[in-house]
Amino acid sequence: MRFIDSDRDIRMIVMWSGGIDSTFKLAYLLRETEYQIHAHHVNIVNHEGRARSERAACTALRRRLKALRAFAYTESTVDHSEHDKIPFDMAIVAFEAGVVARSADGRRVEPFTHWTIGTHKAEGHFQRRFDLYEPMVNAVCFPGDSEPSAGFISVLSPVGSGLLGLKVGAVARWQMPGGEEGAAEIVAIAYQPEASGDYTR
Repeated sequence: MRFIDSDRDIRMIVMWSGGIDSTFKLAYLLRETEYQIHAHHVNIVNHEGRARSERAACTALRRRLKALRAFAYTESTVDHSEHDKIPFDMAIVAFEAGVVARSADGRRVEPFTHWTIGTHKAEGHFQRRFDLYEPMVNAVCFPGDSEPSAGFISVLSPVGSGLLGLKVGAVARWQMPGGEEGAAEIVAIAYQPEASGDYTR
């Protein structure tokens, strides 16, 4: 399992309109953090007519921002020009953030952990920022063989039951004694009896 334990483990999607708020947020994250940044611009075509100028702003600013440090950049287009009403932009952008995150899964790159739209009104985590612990190796075992300090975790414990049935890349979640949520990403499964044809354990 891998706990996220530094800024470098944070993979952030910045939904970048080209406006002041999201440009400031992108510049701040590039300058002040070590997050892995993926900026995505959505061309929202509607009766407001801002799409062309916003895209031009992203094109003009991208080189200056990349001078701070490298980041990935992609675009998508949502065309609502046939609709009379102007939709709620934040809902569109939040949906597109999910599309970007899912497309990363298809490229088999590290999953995104956070996203932001450049304002406190709409940002969140694709998975929560994990508590700051070191990576660890665990074996799920019968209660009588449990020895947590050595990495042998009872199948009946919150952590053990949270790990059951998960595949590589999934996030295990469990409730800790104080009521907080614990979580870890499954980065490898060294041995699973049934998958190995061993039905005697």
